[in-house]
Amino acid sequence: MLYLALLTLTLAPSQFLDSEVSNTVRDYLSRLNLAPTRYSIVVTDQVPEGAALEHWVEASGKDRAIFLFDRQFLLHLSRPERRVVIAHEVGHLVPECRLLRRRINQEICADLISLQLVPVDDVVALLTKAVAMFRSYSEQRAFTYRLELIQKNWIPSGKVALRTPRLRRLPIRRFKQRYCG
Repeated sequence: MLYLALLTLTLAPSQFLDSEVSNTVRDYLSRLNLAPTRYSIVVTDQVPEGAALEHWVEASGKDRAIFLFDRQFLLHLSRPERRVVIAHEVGHLVPECRLLRRRINQEICADLISLQLVPVDDVVALLTKAVAMFRSYSEQRAFTYRLELIQKNWIPSGKVALRTPRLRRLPIRRFKQRYCG
């Protein structure tokens, strides 16, 4: 009997995590009016980046998306931090983000989308944590840059003010109208 109780306690967080991730992805997709023709949500122990999105268009014209999340990575995050990661990955599906060529611009665009789904304080907290977590100088620099852009451009009303030259150069006029009010 004790063994069964211990097994239940061991499996429960993982099962709840899978359910939480699936429900949150579905919620965010509906809030952004994004609906890939087919999508899968995979929570596994084999995503070295922590989270990723694979997206492609099939020959038939239908789009397909696979959201990949690393279970151990998510278990080390608080619930608000997990929601930021999920919102960021959903943000990569926004057409304006997919059209950007440079990876840093795609990441910034996904950050801006996530700000429409989760509180700015949660995004800032996770990016601050990411700066400390990653050992590589280039990764730290990228997270620091994204954090500074959010801090400089986010205004209390919950809108994006394109104050910095980098954001003004991004081709996001349509994006800003559609997602940032």
